[in-house]
This record gives sequence, C-alpha cells and structure tokens, in this order.
Amino acid sequence: MLLYCHNLAQTNERLCSLYQREAPDRIFAVMKTPSRVLKQYADKYSSGFCEYPDPEERAYFWVK
Repeated sequence: MLLYCHNLAQTNERLCSLYQREAPDRIFAVMKTPSRVLKQYADKYSSGFCEYPDPEERAYFWVK
C-alpha cells in the first residue's frame, strides 16, 4: 500500500513508467549490499582525500 507516501502521484507515475518499460534511461532503485570487507575498509580508512595508498597493503586487504 502506498498511502504513506508523501508524493503518491509522482511515485505512481514512476512505477507505471517502470512496469510499462517506458523509461530505459531512468534509475528506479539503489541497492546497498552489505559487505564485511567494505565495512572493514570503511572502519580502517576515512572517506575523502588521502595519501596515495600503498599498493601492497591495498592488494593484501582485498585478497585476504
């Protein structure tokens, strides 16, 4: 049920265009798949600008 939706008319329009395959150039969903490795990476390295990464350290991180 979509009654809780603040923009019900716009949501309905987008869903109709999705189901009728009328909008191949639009993105309708974002899926964030949880990953233990990405969580560890985020815990160890901050986001934003940083020093050039040590290739050996990064390679080890992604292979382990």
